[in-house]
Amino acid sequence: MSIAFDAKETKEETRFPLSNVQEHQIEFMKNWYKYGGITLED
Repeated sequence: MSIAFDAKETKEETRFPLSNVQEHQIEFMKNWYKYGGITLED
């Protein structure tokens, strides 16, 4: 089993804006999950 993550930073103290995540990162995580990896979708 594999785990992938991408560390992000934000100046917000109570939330993480999804605008900080780029489209290619979302596609990577979808493919990772599709092939059995653990993602935030799990």
